[in-house]
Amino acid sequence: MVLIDKVKLRSARELLWYGTCTVFGFEETVDPVTGITTVNDNAMLFDSIPCKLSHTKIGINDQTEGPSTLDHTIKLSLGNEYDIPSGCTFVVTQNGKTEKYKQSGESAFFIVHQEIPLVIDEVYA
Repeated sequence: MVLIDKVKLRSARELLWYGTCTVFGFEETVDPVTGITTVNDNAMLFDSIPCKLSHTKIGINDQTEGPSTLDHTIKLSLGNEYDIPSGCTFVVTQNGKTEKYKQSGESAFFIVHQEIPLVIDEVYA
């Protein structure tokens, strides 16, 4: 049986995380006096999380008519200690570029990290 040193594995993976992200999502707060629940749909849940944004092409561009398009997937890798609910938005800064993304699926959890599929939301400046 092979034992995995999770600390070393995580440290090695984090060497590849050269971006940061801020996560926004839903947050409910209850007023202690009135008991009224308020929902903020753009609350900052996490700030400046080390991460890595990666892109993978799907197929090839063999379109012969109309505008040229190329499908690809966008994936965000970050530590698995963050509980990120579905429907969050992410502002990711990597390689001097900042963009806003929406979560397009459930997180996939691995030994020391998670991967979240994203789609571009809008340009963020």
